[in-house]
Amino acid sequence: MHVSRLPRSPAAATPTICIKFEPFKLQLFGSDGFARLGGMTTSPQAQAPTLAHAQAQAQAQAVAERQLCGLVNGLAQRIAEHVRARAATLGLTASQATALREMSGPMTMRELAERMSCEPSNTTFVVDKLEKQQLVERRPHPTDRRAKHLVLTADGTALRERLLGLLAVDSPLSALTPDEQGVLHGLLEQAVAPHQDASGT
Repeated sequence: MHVSRLPRSPAAATPTICIKFEPFKLQLFGSDGFARLGGMTTSPQAQAPTLAHAQAQAQAQAVAERQLCGLVNGLAQRIAEHVRARAATLGLTASQATALREMSGPMTMRELAERMSCEPSNTTFVVDKLEKQQLVERRPHPTDRRAKHLVLTADGTALRERLLGLLAVDSPLSALTPDEQGVLHGLLEQAVAPHQDASGT
């Protein structure tokens, strides 16, 4: 590194400027320690976000997360209470009603568990109860010998239709139009999706 200094007169009104040469870099420094570029004086502290700004951003993010968590949890609780109340009028538990609601067609136990957002063992317990009530049947899977297909019986299909009708009345989502429900679904799906890096992996 080579440093050349410009002479400074004792009576000079401006600070001394020295030129600092480094490989592939040219910087100008004044005697006051600040870098000068293009006639402008900047400090390293001014070039980076201040600590106060970073703290304000973190605080705002914390508040947003708290508020959104409260709204999402509140909506989930209202939907759960709605399902529980409607299920009780049909002599079903909330879990049984949820299983019937999600059985839009033949499916495996694992598929039903995913729709119900619960463990397969819990789903098996619920299906056992529905099977005893002759609302669901286990049938051989058409392509997988190791799996069983869950199929609604005629009574199960009729009860499911009644349940869907009850759930549609005064639904917690009824305040939103179908389009608004679609937007909400898309935003929540985007929020819970695994984060991807710049390469898309």
